[in-house]
Amino acid sequence: MKLKNISLFALCYLLFFSTATAAGLVPNCSGDFCTYCDFLVLIQNVIKFLMEISISVSVIFIIYGAAMLMISSGSPEKAKKAKATITSAIFGLVIVLGSWLIINTIIAVLAGGGSEWAKNWWKINCQ
Repeated sequence: MKLKNISLFALCYLLFFSTATAAGLVPNCSGDFCTYCDFLVLIQNVIKFLMEISISVSVIFIIYGAAMLMISSGSPEKAKKAKATITSAIFGLVIVLGSWLIINTIIAVLAGGGSEWAKNWWKINCQ
């Protein structure tokens, strides 16, 4: 079981390592030191990256669960495990996308919805 988990982690790491390094998670600091705004941009980049990764991983697990279901050969235990994998992946995807939707709705309601800031609250620009 541990070897399976390590193999899955290694596969995900290899798939997303190039994306993480090319994503530019760490912003270019203005001047000789980083400011509070640069720290906020770093947090924004990490959250965006984690959202992209979580969506990709959930799709991979849905496909994995579907493949497990197809090769279960009528075994109720294997089919139950496959359905649990698919259900967990969909539940995780709903949590990730739902959290974004809830935060976006709350900010739009609090800011009145018509302001420019409410439309682009997730974009941080350092001057």
